[in-house]
Amino acid sequence: MDFIIADSEGLEVALLKERQYIDIDIGNTNDFEMQLSFELYKSLGISDGYRLCVPNEEYGGIIDKIKTSTNGQTVTLSGPTWRGLLTKKIIEPPEGQAYRIVSGDANAIIDTVACDTYGGIFDVDGTSGILLQDYAFDRYVDVLAGLEKMLLTKDARLDIRYDSGEANGSGFVSLSAVPIHDYSEELEYSKDGTLAFLNFEMEKYTGGINHLICLGKGELTERLVVHLYVQEDGSIGQTPFYTGKDERAQVYDYSNAETADALLEAGIDRLKELMSYTNMDMSLYNSSLAGMRGDVTDVAIGDIVGGRDYDTGIYMSKQITEKIIHVSNGNESIEYKVGGNTLNRSSATAPVQPEENIVDKVYPVGSIYLSVNNVNPGTLFGGTWTAWGSGRVPVGVNASDTDLNAAEKTGGEKTHKLTATEMPSHTHTFSGSAVNTGNQSANHTHGFSGTTGGAGAHVHNYVLTPNDGGSLTGLWVPDTSVGNKKTSFQSGSKYMQSAGAHTHTISGNTGGQSANHTHSVTAKGTNTSTGGNGSHNNMQPYITCYMWKRTA
Repeated sequence: MDFIIADSEGLEVALLKERQYIDIDIGNTNDFEMQLSFELYKSLGISDGYRLCVPNEEYGGIIDKIKTSTNGQTVTLSGPTWRGLLTKKIIEPPEGQAYRIVSGDANAIIDTVACDTYGGIFDVDGTSGILLQDYAFDRYVDVLAGLEKMLLTKDARLDIRYDSGEANGSGFVSLSAVPIHDYSEELEYSKDGTLAFLNFEMEKYTGGINHLICLGKGELTERLVVHLYVQEDGSIGQTPFYTGKDERAQVYDYSNAETADALLEAGIDRLKELMSYTNMDMSLYNSSLAGMRGDVTDVAIGDIVGGRDYDTGIYMSKQITEKIIHVSNGNESIEYKVGGNTLNRSSATAPVQPEENIVDKVYPVGSIYLSVNNVNPGTLFGGTWTAWGSGRVPVGVNASDTDLNAAEKTGGEKTHKLTATEMPSHTHTFSGSAVNTGNQSANHTHGFSGTTGGAGAHVHNYVLTPNDGGSLTGLWVPDTSVGNKKTSFQSGSKYMQSAGAHTHTISGNTGGQSANHTHSVTAKGTNTSTGGNGSHNNMQPYITCYMWKRTA
């Protein structure tokens, strides 16, 4: 490989042909060191800020320390690698916010978080196709750790390569997000295999904690408590698997956890440190890659290789965690290291999914996540989550109720106006007055008196005729016409003359009771209208939170 010296602006100074000693550590100390003759050092005019770089590779960095030996024959130059330079800046939450939250294409996020803060050393070209939604960086984390953790939620890694730029132009470091490549089928190492390695160790530990009782804020019965359990496949969930003699429990006191979500996240990290594990520690040379099928000539930090111990039958696939580039007297080698329990991807029989998928057991697709923080859980656990149930209250499925017999059916209303058929049966009391009725009146009298009017003179005519035709001689009657003296009737007509106008005086009392009777009364009226004709509040007592559903 070609090692190039460039100035502080990235302009190439010389191709480094003299390579007495170069050592570059990527993934662990993230620094480099090289030795040059004093003559070459002086001729190149090297000073602090100059760059050591290898085109299209991650190997290199910025010189920030210059040391000369006592005999003055050699100069040792050292500094951070490009990866190490990313640890020198911190991702801070914006003022007034708990977390820095980002969304969009991963490359665009890298550009904003890293490239904008390093004065042109780093650059991002194009898009990655890796999308994030509302990812929350840990508080006050360095740029490298923050980006690596963010990308791991998408099974991706940070790719770092030096670009020499255009002819006679300034070089720069290209950053991009790329999927993690699993070489475990092509790259399987074992202590009795044919692939070259420096060291190969496997360790299986089964005495770890499998039940962690996590304690958050609060006191006594108000203490926040979360139980975490190791599952048979090594994942972590909230359902017990190991019980009885196989259970191994421990308490994790984390009183700083304000919420169940924060306690859950911290508890999972802690249980990973305490649980049983199978570890693979391996160092190998890049020469071992030459025997692999395909075009595998190099693997990057974060890519995956496999290891197998045929004596015990243990198989593991783990990420490359460190690369060390050695150059001595012109001879080059690359040492790859795999190990540690932090990125454990082990299984007793076969490769497993990436570590972050442990959360799949806690929150599988279709799970609902509740929080008082408006942070997409995909930024905490991975997976794809969407806001769910906005303004609605969850209700359990009831197979016997057609309205509730399947998940995610919706219904109900916040306010409701009653219809006539929905009102309960009822009556309205009508009050008022009417004419008394009864069977009979009380015993009473009505008195009266008066005089009839005077009549004019009148006569009463009459005719007397004997029935037998005989004589009426000798019958005497008053005869006003002759002074009201008695005279004898003569046969034939006769009359009495009126005595003139006269009156009659009358007086008396009515009395007694009326007959039994009734009075028929029909009463009609309209009650006075009341009410606002509005809708009533249909909500039960509630407390709000953010709800999310995992969709992938």
